[in-house]
Amino acid sequence: MTRSAERTWDIVLFGATGFTGQLVAEELARMIRGSDLRWAIAGRDAVRLREIQASLVGMHPDHGAVGIVVADARDDASLRAMARSARIVVTTVGPYTLHGEPLLSACVAEGTHYLDLTGEPGFVKRSRATHGDAARAARIRVVHCCGFDSIPADLGALYTVSRLPKSARKQLRIYVRTRAAISGGTWASFLEIAGRAGKRSTQRGERPEGERTRGGAGPWMHPGPRGGHALVWPVIDRDIVRETARCRPDLYGEGFEVQQFMVLKDRRRALRFAAGLGAVGALARIGPVRRWLRSRIPSHTGPDDATRARSTFELTFVGKTVPGEGESSRKVVTRVSGGDPGYGETSRMLAASAVLLAAREDELPRAAGVLTPAVAFGEVLIEELTRIGLRFEVLEQDGVAAR
Repeated sequence: MTRSAERTWDIVLFGATGFTGQLVAEELARMIRGSDLRWAIAGRDAVRLREIQASLVGMHPDHGAVGIVVADARDDASLRAMARSARIVVTTVGPYTLHGEPLLSACVAEGTHYLDLTGEPGFVKRSRATHGDAARAARIRVVHCCGFDSIPADLGALYTVSRLPKSARKQLRIYVRTRAAISGGTWASFLEIAGRAGKRSTQRGERPEGERTRGGAGPWMHPGPRGGHALVWPVIDRDIVRETARCRPDLYGEGFEVQQFMVLKDRRRALRFAAGLGAVGALARIGPVRRWLRSRIPSHTGPDDATRARSTFELTFVGKTVPGEGESSRKVVTRVSGGDPGYGETSRMLAASAVLLAAREDELPRAAGVLTPAVAFGEVLIEELTRIGLRFEVLEQDGVAAR
């Protein structure tokens, strides 16, 4: 089924009663203000939705028309009705491995664009395999990872490789620094990923859900390019960047390699961090222990305003070409940075992606299917994110520091 010419809503935000969902609703209210876009907040609790609607109207009185859609992730009929009413459905309801498939299926069936915040590799992999062809046939964009996972990495990689020769083989290292706290939803998603790591698919020949594709050689721990100590960081960002490179060989070239690292203050902290992460990951594979760990940071909770105001992120990209015989290597160092990664900036990234798709679809790359953010939105999203306060900078080009 293709999208109908007339839908009730341009954007529906599903999960608006959750911690992150409320932040996304506030960002949408700011970005949509003064436009003719029609939007609604959605969830299963009508009373809470009305309370959030009232708070949005209090922020911006011209949003008295923001709609309410009652839908439940466990009720397929309500999800189909919601998808049928919207051009774009944005969802913050995770863990997506547990709650995402019914809504995704409804959107594909109804020819509705779909955006989410997942960082769960198994969910994205199954989505691409299960819904890729149908989404292309329906000419819709299914775009996962539209928050800190994985817009800074994916758009930052695009920003970086576009400054290297197109035809050259390229290698990219991404170094992540953050100072932030997590919410119950993020904690639950992490435990779900860790709990499923190592489980074999029932389909012959597939990798375990937690296993990543090869992403380029490099020491698993080494000094960072701008101080600190770098530790291999096997999150979904690397897979997303690799998928973008597969779709854009004209820009990324053949044989593209990428690796990602988390940067800690020193080697001791890096080793402690790696040990702690490994221990939690191992414990999360035990069902009762995973449920206990999940209870330590309850759902619908997250860092307060003061904590988010102090939070920051910075991704440094070191890109270089692999020279052929008689050629010299080219190198570029760039940076993407901003404020609170998990909530403030994630909410702005997701809201900006939705508004861009709703209001300026004709300016975006021609694409359909299950897409990465860079393939779906391209350089237009970089321009929009820069406009709302994220920073994309060139630090060094071929050994020369940028001014």
